[in-house]
Amino acid sequence: ATLLWDKFFWCASSCSVPPDAEFFRKAGEYGSSHFLVPVLWESGFIREYFMADIKYEIKEHIGVLSENAKGWRKEVNLISWNDAAPKYDIRDWAPEHEKMGKGVTLTASEVGALKEVLAKIPG
Repeated sequence: ATLLWDKFFWCASSCSVPPDAEFFRKAGEYGSSHFLVPVLWESGFIREYFMADIKYEIKEHIGVLSENAKGWRKEVNLISWNDAAPKYDIRDWAPEHEKMGKGVTLTASEVGALKEVLAKIPG
């Protein structure tokens, strides 16, 4: 449950739309208890509410690491999130980039450090 609370506070602090009366009104439709935040997270409500305003632009497609049977591809891209400076990004994407999965973003210096770490792996 602690991890879910952390996700809630990350969403609340990472978006331009803080929790407001409308959020709590909609959240109330799910019921109320001290277990409410985990329920809202698992239902997707918190992600949809807070993350609906996230903008992204793929500046450069670098490569595909894998593709699953449903056509989702794990890609490496250079992406600008919310008009910020582009960062390297590794995540799963639906075939037409209409949906995305969880991923990781890296600065150029983090990519350099990752290359050094991966170079240590035999094979």
